Amino acid sequence: MKKILFWVISILLFMVLQFIILSANQTIYILIMIDILVIMGLFLASLYLSHQSLKKEIRRIIFHSVEKREKILTEEMIEGLPLPVKRYLRFTGAVGTVIPERVYLRQKGRIRKSTATPWMEITAEEYYSMEPPAFIWIGTVNKGGIPVIQVRDKYAQGKGSIQIRPGTVFPLTPVRGERMDQGSLMRYLNEMVFWFPSALLRENITFETIDENTAKIHFTDSGKTVSGTLYFDREGKLVNFRAERFEMNRNRMEIWETPISAYDKFLGLTLTRKGSGVWKYKEGDLNYIEIELTHLSYQPDSM
Repeated sequence: MKKILFWVISILLFMVLQFIILSANQTIYILIMIDILVIMGLFLASLYLSHQSLKKEIRRIIFHSVEKREKILTEEMIEGLPLPVKRYLRFTGAVGTVIPERVYLRQKGRIRKSTATPWMEITAEEYYSMEPPAFIWIGTVNKGGIPVIQVRDKYAQGKGSIQIRPGTVFPLTPVRGERMDQGSLMRYLNEMVFWFPSALLRENITFETIDENTAKIHFTDSGKTVSGTLYFDREGKLVNFRAERFEMNRNRMEIWETPISAYDKFLGLTLTRKGSGVWKYKEGDLNYIEIELTHLSYQPDSM
């Protein structure tokens, strides 16, 4: 409502300014210069309001007051897990570390909508809360070094939504719904496995053993459960995650995979550094995103 009011007032003031300039018989060149300056000012003001609104949302959803428990992941806690999951937690170095209540990370990479469209550069930052489960991901798509689209992907209170902002400023109507809830919850589970694996010992997560290198994982929140299959190598590395997930562009469930291509050290842990997102369509695979983790923080106190 505030943004609508801002633009209504701005347009009215702009029209009044145009009338005053024309009434004063100013040249067309002066009029054009003033128009450019006004438009730039309106754009920058709207960009500032959008940024402030996003910061407020992050504080409300992620940086709510929580009791700091400083719970340590121990060998005793992982004893009942499937063998490949135990190997993975030991491989990452998560055993003996604090289970985080909040996580912040930054990413870079490239993204595309289909095999027929070109890759575009993307940078992103993301905030997570463990209790209750929530995340906010802000991705900025760049073309020729210029930010052209901002995407806000969110999961909070059992609800998922995606909002696209052309020019990083002008918000389109968010995409919501029960299937979006499923897709966002699945994303949360997927990224938890990669970047804060010590949180896999929470009560709302269960496992099934498939074989010595494969396990099934189930994650429940707000009465909804999502499940995925984890694939490991003999060393303990997680090499792929496979699940059925809602695909927004096709408005249906599809098989989704996130193969890992590189590991690195973050916060003393060995975690996923590079990976891809792949839709397994009947007509062929679509590798739609390639992402690299560039920064990871546990327990951030503020933005």
